[in-house]
Amino acid sequence: MTTKFVRPWEDNLICIVVFSSPVEEEMKMGLSVDEQRCIGCGACERACAYEHFGEEDPEMARLRVLEKADAPGTYCIIRCDECGVCMDLCPKGAIEMDSWGRFCIVEDRCTGCGNCAASCPRRAVFIRSSLGVPFKCTGCGACVEACPQGALTIKP
Repeated sequence: MTTKFVRPWEDNLICIVVFSSPVEEEMKMGLSVDEQRCIGCGACERACAYEHFGEEDPEMARLRVLEKADAPGTYCIIRCDECGVCMDLCPKGAIEMDSWGRFCIVEDRCTGCGNCAASCPRRAVFIRSSLGVPFKCTGCGACVEACPQGALTIKP
């Protein structure tokens, strides 16, 4: 299924994301989303950015809240589903699976080539030129705690 999303505060930005099925899949690390509860407030993005970078800039978040272009007022939370495509296509072996089944970027091996971000089917690996290396969800749970609607949960 292909879905188009827009970010209302960014003119002309449309993100096309391909999901393997119409139903949201649970991630190996247990982060699940109830999109019916998401109101698009961005609290999860701000909490994530603050947790990892000490600033509340949504562009520094390791997940994204996007409004669905074909259904205004409804949202999708773009996050890593731990599929491993990024690891398979990293030319330097800078992405490894940890003991929890999460794929982690090993920054001292990463050259910042961007293959991981370009290959991610969910567009859930993000690049910020000021950092020099890509970043993605680590399953820390800051987003879960910040969501006022309970749209994000971590299952054991």
